[in-house]
Amino acid sequence: MSAMRILQICDSASGGGLEVYFVRLVNSLTEQRRHVLCKRDSLVDRGIEGSRVYSLREALKLDAPDIIHAHRSADLWKGVLIKRVTKAPLLFTNHMGCGVWKKDGFHRLVYSQVDHILAISNAVKEELLDCLPV
Repeated sequence: MSAMRILQICDSASGGGLEVYFVRLVNSLTEQRRHVLCKRDSLVDRGIEGSRVYSLREALKLDAPDIIHAHRSADLWKGVLIKRVTKAPLLFTNHMGCGVWKKDGFHRLVYSQVDHILAISNAVKEELLDCLPV
């Protein structure tokens, strides 16, 4: 059986807990072929081991992933575009909750393309159910 191809997305310039967790998660995936879409010279870029790309164009040139995993809501649109081209399922892990109501037409369109949403806690789950069109 060949290794699963995972495209992990965390295109953040920040260096907080989400990014530290993301680096640890990606580096622990030793059995999978993984690529990371991230910002150049970010904490994520400096911390991950293995393949990384810095733009949507570069991500689309990779072999089609078996799964796309976005870790920030700001990156979901990139995941949606890659999904539309590759037909790979899109997973979104919400690490921080959602303090802003996002049930407008744009967000309904984006979230309708997400195959699975993971919340890191029950509190975050309840917040997402209140704020997102899911």
